[in-house]
Amino acid sequence: MADAIYRVELTASFLERLDAIDAFLLEANAGSAFDGLLAELRATVIPNLQRFSRIGRRYLAHPPRSAEAMALLAALPAGAPDALREYLHGDCLMLFLVVDASAEAEPSVYLRSIRHHRELSFDFARLWPGICTQDAQRTRLLPASRRLAIHSQAQPGGNDAQPARRLTQAT
Repeated sequence: MADAIYRVELTASFLERLDAIDAFLLEANAGSAFDGLLAELRATVIPNLQRFSRIGRRYLAHPPRSAEAMALLAALPAGAPDALREYLHGDCLMLFLVVDASAEAEPSVYLRSIRHHRELSFDFARLWPGICTQDAQRTRLLPASRRLAIHSQAQPGGNDAQPARRLTQAT
């Protein structure tokens, strides 16, 4: 018996995220990378999801720890969190939902979100203005001979929203 071919649908939230990636890449003077991303979605990602609907890993294999993410998961319909999967392809991480065939629906994959891996890497000052300003001020106040570097490190088993600070002697 042949495996079922799943219909792949792009949700409104996925399309909004694609627009955000397009804007991000244009701002970084890498607009042609967006054309490549669209080509990869058409040529590789969608065909893979059609044939191998459970590609990638279960989203809950590494459950979120933030209160916001757990509240969003709790608001999903019964069984939906278990059907969420992550697919890493190229520079992007995609979140999708697998719905198997039933009497009412054909087997489908719903692409829910997509994130370029560098989207949050560049603009820490805009995302966390208070923290970045405080750290910069503290670093400037130190004598040049004893300049200290502040490293953020997540607390083991703790709240990732408030990273532990560790001071180390800069070499």
